[in-house]
Amino acid sequence: MVTLKNIGGFAVPVNLKVNYADGSSETLHRTPEIWRTNQQQATITLPPAKAVQSVELINGLFMDADTSNDRLTVK
Repeated sequence: MVTLKNIGGFAVPVNLKVNYADGSSETLHRTPEIWRTNQQQATITLPPAKAVQSVELINGLFMDADTSNDRLTVK
């Protein structure tokens, strides 16, 4: 499970690159609908079948005030 925080207040699409321990990866896309129930925080559930190595927020066209915290490595 990945929890995202929206500090800008704008409902924007979210793209995450998930890297798995087996070397594979996938990109997950969520529409602005992800912020519908809570405009400050959203949760994305990852597939439980694979061990996650890292998760990275891929900004694309969307603004991010602090890109230094866009990657989480699982230890």
